[in-house]
Amino acid sequence: MIHASLLAIAIAHISCTFNNTHISITTTTGFTLTSSSGGTVGLKGHKRSTSQASISISKLVALKCYKKGIRSLYVHLKGFGNGRKSCLTGLLLSGKINILGLKDVTTIPYNGCKASKKRRV
Repeated sequence: MIHASLLAIAIAHISCTFNNTHISITTTTGFTLTSSSGGTVGLKGHKRSTSQASISISKLVALKCYKKGIRSLYVHLKGFGNGRKSCLTGLLLSGKINILGLKDVTTIPYNGCKASKKRRV
């Protein structure tokens, strides 16, 4: 069981892909408290990757966080999807959560693509 005073601050891990948006809320030590994605809101197919979907996902997560006693979040953004800015907007529009910090944790390729095999004749 996690003590309630430890839950005042948490970390929101937001992964925005071109097909879906995932939000996971963890404690500062790494325990997952709640998570949500486009499918949990009830959307299917290409509608999960829209900015409207990411706003509704983040509002749902903010409500879950508020019920668990979380009032402030650090946000870690990952990916290049459509819902990248909209997730932050949804968290702020909920009016229940304060955003303390924002960090981009998108991975950057450093070696390029693998070269094709040598042609055999």
